[in-house]
Amino acid sequence: MEGNNRTEYWVTRHSKSGKDVESSPGLSEQGVEMARERAKTIVELIENSQKGSVILYGGVTSEPRTRSTTELYTDESEKILKERGGTARFIKKEDIKEQANQSGYLKTANEIASQINAVPEEKVVIELPLFLKEFSMEKYLYEDDGETVKPEWQKLLDKHGKNYTAAIEDWFSNPELSKTIDPEEMARGCMKAMQRLESFSKKFFPDRPVKIGFVGHSFLIDALLTYIANDGKVSADGFKKIGGDVVKETELATIEFDGNGGLHLRYRDKDFLSALPDRQEIPEVEK
Repeated sequence: MEGNNRTEYWVTRHSKSGKDVESSPGLSEQGVEMARERAKTIVELIENSQKGSVILYGGVTSEPRTRSTTELYTDESEKILKERGGTARFIKKEDIKEQANQSGYLKTANEIASQINAVPEEKVVIELPLFLKEFSMEKYLYEDDGETVKPEWQKLLDKHGKNYTAAIEDWFSNPELSKTIDPEEMARGCMKAMQRLESFSKKFFPDRPVKIGFVGHSFLIDALLTYIANDGKVSADGFKKIGGDVVKETELATIEFDGNGGLHLRYRDKDFLSALPDRQEIPEVEK
């Protein structure tokens, strides 16, 4: 797709959870290795990006396993690219925090943007995990206290146990449950969060290609990808279009608006072109 300042989104489910690894809260040892393995794909995406691309990682949820997955992606990508002699510049969250403690976040953001924009052909990866409530389970699946699972959702989980694929099929084909826990509302919420972070990024890099990475959860990502692949409708048939199986840990999808009202999704070696409603004005990103 042509154009110098397009925004592309990279979305994965978090890596495998389990007994915490001290350096990666929320992830198991296997999860750490899975995230490092997925970083090889992310490196390919970085290498295949246009000159001057700014890669922002990006959106995370309230769960530590999403932040840990993001950190492993960026750390391992940096390591691989250095070993290959790559020229991409990495700006890590620790460096941003240290500078912000001295100068404040807004001044730091403007200074970093100025440095990056002074070298227009350099590829830059920025590790800045921002909490997005629309990608978090509490917003949709929990009561107002943020801790109690909604009874309708708990009933679905009790019915299907760890068979998340069967739970999704049941949910997407159950009109009553979909009224209470609306998968299309989830998908629209995720898209708004993605576009809001794009708006935030474009304020600092208006003339650069921007790639934004998000790490989220099953059910929400399944709803999002079904919504896109099925022209804005979430259904059991739409779920079959994307493979009819729950998104796996670290499984990756790319999403890109084409500037003509079309939305391109690549997932599981399939390409989908979806015509969705026009994009709306998006409020400021929450910090």
